[in-house]
Amino acid sequence: MWVDLVRGCRNSTSRPTTRPRSFVLVFAQIFLVLKKKQFENVQVSEMNF
Repeated sequence: MWVDLVRGCRNSTSRPTTRPRSFVLVFAQIFLVLKKKQFENVQVSEMNF
């Protein structure tokens, strides 16, 4: 899947805007999930103290 995404970004000239936009959305979702996990870890550590 990731290889197809990268290959599509390099080779496709018909739809140049949809692929980077979808890649940015996927990256934003991963970033938000990681920030949420970090925030939960901070809350757990505060509850332990």
